[in-house]
Amino acid sequence: METIEVVPTANLIKFFGELEMNKLVKADGMISGFKESPVTVTNVGDNVNFKVLSDEEPEIVISQDKVEFMKVEGFEMFEPGTNPKTSAFSTTFPNFGLPKGVLNLHIKKATANRIVSKLEGSLLIRSEKSIRVRGKEGMRIRGKEVVMRADQDLLLRSINGSIILDGSDGIIMDVDTMAVTGRFEDHNATKVAEYKLCICMPVGQLFRIPVLEGTDTINCDSVDLTGDDNPCV
Repeated sequence: METIEVVPTANLIKFFGELEMNKLVKADGMISGFKESPVTVTNVGDNVNFKVLSDEEPEIVISQDKVEFMKVEGFEMFEPGTNPKTSAFSTTFPNFGLPKGVLNLHIKKATANRIVSKLEGSLLIRSEKSIRVRGKEGMRIRGKEVVMRADQDLLLRSINGSIILDGSDGIIMDVDTMAVTGRFEDHNATKVAEYKLCICMPVGQLFRIPVLEGTDTINCDSVDLTGDDNPCV
């Protein structure tokens, strides 16, 4: 800390420079900085806790990977530099809209009960590595057209319920890169008429088998899964 100034008439204590402390008790709960030099709170190897001296009062915990608000009835965040104050987010109307002119939002982790785009706009979620979407009480994806693409595997998993894909015009799946196995009990037919979609249980891996001309009814049980081309391994 460089200097400290006490202003009794305004009931203020001003700190100048960087101040390191283990615990700070402020009776009125007000901590503020100058307009040109705002307050910056950082932590080294531990959490920063803001709390009222009561177990039933609100508390804020700032850690290396999250900011958590506890025991609060409402929370509101304002746009900086706006007069009058413009609300950017509020728990009473929990919609976080991107500021005007911002088209992309880059984040590592987000928790929300709903993510939507404009009525006539598209919502694109993209990652250079992986995307994991999880809902504590399930997940519902709706849109005029829903497209899921992955360079490697696309995994849909339900722990206690079912996975339902429903579309008014049906569900379209691109199977060009899906595993194909062609070992059948019937080796007389050679020409492929169409493909049938099968699933490995219990892992849920999808694969396709060719339906050959001149054969009897082909189903997933007709496939010999003992060879090297077993798609379920």
